[in-house]
Amino acid sequence: MFLEAALALGVLIIFFTGILDIGRAASNYFLLVNASNEAVRLAARTPDLTEGVYSAGSQQQLPVSHQEVQARAFEVIRAMRTDAQLDNVEVQTACDPAEDLVRVEIAGTYRSILTLYRGIRMNVEQTSSYLPAAACQEVS
Repeated sequence: MFLEAALALGVLIIFFTGILDIGRAASNYFLLVNASNEAVRLAARTPDLTEGVYSAGSQQQLPVSHQEVQARAFEVIRAMRTDAQLDNVEVQTACDPAEDLVRVEIAGTYRSILTLYRGIRMNVEQTSSYLPAAACQEVS
């Protein structure tokens, strides 16, 4: 009797921990979605966004407009969840004057409770057209 109870309890603990971990992963994913939405909204109304693709933390010098958009994405992540279970968060911004689009991509690695989900990479990408007063500046 005690052996069956111990086995059943062990399985239930693992089952409920898995449910908790999936909920935390979904919460962190939606955090990235909200941050990318906010960043792409800012980028869509920025009048002097420079053409190109820029990654935060890269060796190239970021234009100020891209720095502001990426800083806003990190600010949203910090403000919404100080306990976000994400490592190696990367933000990439891009604009294309030919298509009149701006793109923000945010990626991070989820820190799971269970080893089964450890190291899952979460990627979110948002694209928007420019608002009337904004435009992508071509690099000559």
